[in-house]
This record gives sequence, structure tokens and C-alpha cells, in this order.
Amino acid sequence: MIQSHARVHRHPVLAFFLSLLITGLGQMYNGDLARGLIYFFLRIINLLLIPAVLVLNREVSLIHFVTVMFVLHLIIIMITSADAFFSALRKPFINPGRVNSPLFYGLYSMLNILLLTLAILAVFSMISLERVKGTAMNPTFEEGEIILVNSLRAAFPQKGDVILYKDQGSLLIGRILARGNDEVRFAGEALNVNGIPLSPGAYADDGERESLGLPNKENLFFETQGDRRYPILGLPKNNRNLARMRPQKIPVGSIFLLPDNRQTVEGGFTISTGMVAGIVEGIIFSSNYRRLCLRPYQPY
Repeated sequence: MIQSHARVHRHPVLAFFLSLLITGLGQMYNGDLARGLIYFFLRIINLLLIPAVLVLNREVSLIHFVTVMFVLHLIIIMITSADAFFSALRKPFINPGRVNSPLFYGLYSMLNILLLTLAILAVFSMISLERVKGTAMNPTFEEGEIILVNSLRAAFPQKGDVILYKDQGSLLIGRILARGNDEVRFAGEALNVNGIPLSPGAYADDGERESLGLPNKENLFFETQGDRRYPILGLPKNNRNLARMRPQKIPVGSIFLLPDNRQTVEGGFTISTGMVAGIVEGIIFSSNYRRLCLRPYQPY
């Protein structure tokens, strides 16, 4: 006597939402566990590539790579869900196997959530997403934009970097103009670091300004430091506090910061390198699409 399991009906919408909530569960529900596992491990690999590349490239800005990985992650989730939906449409009846039971669904879901949580924790132990508050860093960063911060690079701050730092329990951002043993002074209508002026200039090309999503303002300028160029609001010479700034020798183990909005700043300030929480890689979300993936400086 031959026994057979009764064929059971699969609901496409249910399959869609199962895979949307738990990657691969919709495929498992459809009787194709192997296919679900492939999608799940693609999602895990996608996440783990972020910390792996961050570790291997600590001195390189990875704003574009991380943004692409985030977008690809969302695409994997949607493809997995759509695949579960259309698989159930194509094959509405299956012969249920051992995995098609509440026990196996529950075990798979718990393992899925555990591994995915560990992968996400690995990612966000090295990077963070922060919302810009205030106008101190205008025009580089506008209030409300979401910036990507790389905590792995916190130990390697360079001149021209924008950093996230901790001060009395608050997280603030500022641009590094000088490091330990450097001398900062105002001379010749510009800020000078070790006698080299951070020469300001105006954007002569509207195309460049527009490509960076910068406003068309009379007080918009750029400042150059080494091979880096970044936008500023207002000329340092027009700020009395900066123009009257006394020469400063930056202590070893410290960095000198200044906001990019030079119109209202009362002066630069020095912090310990131990206060640095991370290096700002760039903008990961903005209402102005031209500013997406914009780095804090451009090569010069």
C-alpha cells in the first residue's frame, strides 16, 4: 500500500510577507529551503562585507561603498520577498516535507534573527549614522542631513577631516585644521598652519558648485589645505574673533578644530584626540539628491 502526503495550498501574499520579515522563510514555506538559505546567506555576506572592507581600508573614505551595500541589502530583501510571492503563484500546491511544520519554522526564524543580529552589530560597531544638528558646519553639512561616521578611523584623524567628538556627553562635529606640534595663527587675511595659509577662494564654476549641492550665496567660499578643498561660509578675515586670534601651539595629543560656518564662530578650539569618536565619511541621506554621498572635502 502506497501512502502519500496530501498536497497543501501555498498563499502568495503570505509567502511574500514571511520572506519580508524573515529572509528565506517564504521559500521554506513554499517547500524550497535551499533557495531560502541562499538568499539568507547573500544578505549576511552583504552585511559582513562592510566591516571587512572597513578593516582593510582604514585610511580610505568608503561612503560610496557603504551606501551601495545598504542599497544592495534592501534590494536583496525585496527580491527574496518577490521570489517567494511568484514561486507560490507558479506552484500553488506542494507536497509538504519535514521542514514545513511550525517547529522548523520557529527554529529557522530564531537562527535567522540571531545571525542577522550579530551581522548588524558587527557593522554598527564600526560605523554609525548621525543626524546633523545646528548650522555650525554649513555649507558642508545642512541641518537634518544624515551622515556616516567611521569609528575605526577615529585613531587616524588627518588635517581637513571632519570628526565626530564627545564633549560633556554630547556628540559634536568639527573640522580639523591642525594637529599636535602645529602652530595656528591668523596672518595675511587667512588662517595659517605652520606658516602655510589656508587660502580661501570663490567658486568660479557654477557647475562645480551645483554638483556639490552648494547654495548660490555671496558668502560661499572654499578653503584649501594641502590636497584637500572644502566649502566655508564667510571669509575668516571678516570675522573679528578669527582675525584677532593669537598664535597657538597645538599640544601633542591634541587637535585644533574650527566649524565651516566662519560667520558666527567665536574662534577655534583644541580637544584631546581621545575625544574623537569617529571620522565623518560623508552624507548618506539628504533632501537634496545632489548632496548624497558628498564627502567633507574634495581632492585638490
